[in-house]
Amino acid sequence: IEYLEDYEPETYLSYLSGDMLISHAMDIAERAMERSCDIVQKATDGIFEEKELEKAIDAVSDDAYRTVYQEIITS
Repeated sequence: IEYLEDYEPETYLSYLSGDMLISHAMDIAERAMERSCDIVQKATDGIFEEKELEKAIDAVSDDAYRTVYQEIITS
């Protein structure tokens, strides 16, 4: 919602006036969560030790967020 308001004000106002802003934001959040989970899953496939898994998840979490932000939120 903040991204739309700041960078795409016309789209923001269109969604807001059509009562679609919240549903749009929820759709984007769901897609972003699914994509983030896919990225982390692929990066951690084959890691079974808990400590190694935690380190791997920490290592890819920021990259996953950046990827999702570029692919879904700002598209």
